Amino acid sequence: MQQFRQPDSTDGSLQAYGLARLFSFFFLLGICISAIEKFFVASLVNGHGYNLEIANMSLTGFLFSTVAGVIAGGILADKITNHDNFVGAMFCCATLCLSLIALMKNSEPGLVLLMITCGMFIGAVSPSRDILVTKLSPKGSHGRMFGIVSTGFNAGNIIGPVFFGWLMDRGSFNIVIWLTALATALPALLLKKFRRTSA
Repeated sequence: MQQFRQPDSTDGSLQAYGLARLFSFFFLLGICISAIEKFFVASLVNGHGYNLEIANMSLTGFLFSTVAGVIAGGILADKITNHDNFVGAMFCCATLCLSLIALMKNSEPGLVLLMITCGMFIGAVSPSRDILVTKLSPKGSHGRMFGIVSTGFNAGNIIGPVFFGWLMDRGSFNIVIWLTALATALPALLLKKFRRTSA
């Protein structure tokens, strides 16, 4: 069974490695969320030809389904042990949804359905994600670890809009969607760096 190993508080190199990976994980998540919430409507309208009402409806569906996903993810987090596999699977499914949105044009029901589904997958990540942070934190350092890695999310929310805004000023609307899909896929790859195999 694959599990996470909680690092010992004296293992400085392991702490620094895990901290950097977790910071990157939250950073990419911040980029993904900020892109969807702030730039997807404009990208869908200008890049894919959807009308404003449908684009807004799809974003609203995403936001509501994210809340539902958090609740469902919390229930599932109590029933599973391999939280890393679960988080990775959810991010892969969300990446698939975003990739289909980037490829698809002039399918309003499909857009709304994919955005709602994507929100469910991304929301479901949150409880298991926080459990992983706890498992990877040195004993007695959970609060400090959460505080540090959470700044990665804030950094993503700061840098992401600047970059995506620059792309939109140049008319690269579909690239915004593709890069959001990429930013959603990379956290799943980062999780593999923490895993180990035990009997």
